[in-house]
Amino acid sequence: KQQVPALLQCFDVAYIGWQRQALYRFGIAPNKLIDYMMAARPILHSVDAGNDPVSDAGCGLTVAPEDPSALARGVLHMMAMPAAERIALGQRGKGYALRNLSYPVLGERFLNILAGLLEICWALGLKSTEGFTRLWPSVFVGAALVASLVLLSIAVKQLPIGTAYAV
Repeated sequence: KQQVPALLQCFDVAYIGWQRQALYRFGIAPNKLIDYMMAARPILHSVDAGNDPVSDAGCGLTVAPEDPSALARGVLHMMAMPAAERIALGQRGKGYALRNLSYPVLGERFLNILAGLLEICWALGLKSTEGFTRLWPSVFVGAALVASLVLLSIAVKQLPIGTAYAV
């Protein structure tokens, strides 16, 4: 794994191809694709999925999967680009990965979702406290409330407050 970034620097274009699968309608997030983006390589992506990180990042070209002629056209298209344009595609992919797919960003998003779930728990649990006259439901609601606020305060370090709170 440590040698992959150096190896990717030797590539003019990085390729990742998929077979058609019904499961992919929910989206894809392969580690290999993130490696390609972090290496600032332009990407030729062959997929039919519910998302397309290559198009979202503007870092390459997506073609139909299981279609050799589409793949061949994609290769020819990518190689016909001036080198500077391929470099720009790679840089866009790296920037996208750093902004959206790095561990700190994903961790903050996870904490934000967890904070939202805890907020739902304490809000729904309020009724069971019966005006905070029942000990254990009150303890649960209080703990969920405090944990939700703590996690929200951590999440807003990375996300704008409006986005963090809305989620």
